[in-house]
Amino acid sequence: MADSRNHAPELAAPEAGSSGLRQLADAIGEAFWLADCASGCLLHANPTCERLWGRPAPILFSDIPTFLATVHPEDVPRVEEWLAAAGWNGLCGEYRIQQPGGTVRWVRSRAFPVQDAGARVCRSAVLSSDITEARQLEAQTKQMSRALEQTADAVMITNRDGVIEYVNAAFEDISGYTKEEVLGRTPSLLSSGFQEPDFYSQMWQMLLNGLPYSEVFINRRKDGELYYEEKTITPVRDEQGNITHFVSTGKDITRRLAAQQRLHRVLHYDALTGLANRILFVDRLGLALLQARRLGLEVGVLHVGFDLAVLFGEELGRVTEERFQGLLARHLKEAVMEGDTVARLGRDEFVILHKQASLAQEMEPLAQRIMLEFAQPMRMNGYELFLTPAIGISRYPGDGTETDDLLRKAALAMRQARERGTHYQFYHPDSPHGMHCTNG
Repeated sequence: MADSRNHAPELAAPEAGSSGLRQLADAIGEAFWLADCASGCLLHANPTCERLWGRPAPILFSDIPTFLATVHPEDVPRVEEWLAAAGWNGLCGEYRIQQPGGTVRWVRSRAFPVQDAGARVCRSAVLSSDITEARQLEAQTKQMSRALEQTADAVMITNRDGVIEYVNAAFEDISGYTKEEVLGRTPSLLSSGFQEPDFYSQMWQMLLNGLPYSEVFINRRKDGELYYEEKTITPVRDEQGNITHFVSTGKDITRRLAAQQRLHRVLHYDALTGLANRILFVDRLGLALLQARRLGLEVGVLHVGFDLAVLFGEELGRVTEERFQGLLARHLKEAVMEGDTVARLGRDEFVILHKQASLAQEMEPLAQRIMLEFAQPMRMNGYELFLTPAIGISRYPGDGTETDDLLRKAALAMRQARERGTHYQFYHPDSPHGMHCTNG
């Protein structure tokens, strides 16, 4: 192959009949260049080509022996295959070029044969388009598509009217629906019917105002099973700021919620009876006191004690205490009013929270109902079990304003009732040990 550095000045000079073509090539936006078909040497390059290759024309013709010197080394074998298969007419495709500083650009080239006066093809005119940005966008799109397909979150894209245009693999796994079954439909196919119309009205109001919406949705899988989805829906705007699509990403949190509920139950409920434990009772009592202060109401605390040691030692025999604890709990719940909270504090001690507008006429009847409930024998495994509770009562605001104070005073009143052999009594600061004995 001839040395282009010896021939470049002569080859680069405009020849007769070609000046018009070169002027036209210099004016177009695409990179245009001429190459000698025999040697591969560059004969002409327009300004766009100079910018694409990163070299001005004098350097192009002096430093580049052939066109292949501009091609990225990894793509040279592929371009050589094109040229070997069909000559310069085979130069038609996409490849990379490498600029002197190492910058890599993607181009799409198409060669056109140029005949001389004797109708021989001795040159090739090549148009090259810089497709680097398109390639980068394509790579980003593929990367994003792979990310969407492989993410563990369910992804759904709808148009402005809510028609589904895309779902990923995680959506299929979580919902049980395939892409083919949901494309062209609306997300309402997941609706469980457990959320009020206002829920969706608020959602659409925020979305159409361009605001993202995050909430837990109660959805229904294809097989009919309910699941909880923690979802965020985001509006997508075009260049003019108009909302064109909505993108939702969601996690199936059904198992997480179930685990939280189990943990909540372990932390707040008694394992033997299913009643509230001390933690939950104190929490509810605190909330009741806040409401009572705000609305001017009264709150009552009843501490109910049993003497299980004597009963188990003398009468129960094979009857287990665990089963008996459940029986006690059921009888206590039968005696209280709707809205009252019954909690188990220990082996044979229970507390009751009673919230009403006026306790003066209600606390004593409530204690009497509890006594009446246990006046009848409890039957278990063929046994008739008789148990008499002792009840102590404290009231907000007369006996205290804090949870610990009210619980302590109700417990004191219960112990005093047990010591005196009475059924129930109210706490009273002027009586011995702070107790006021009733005739109950």
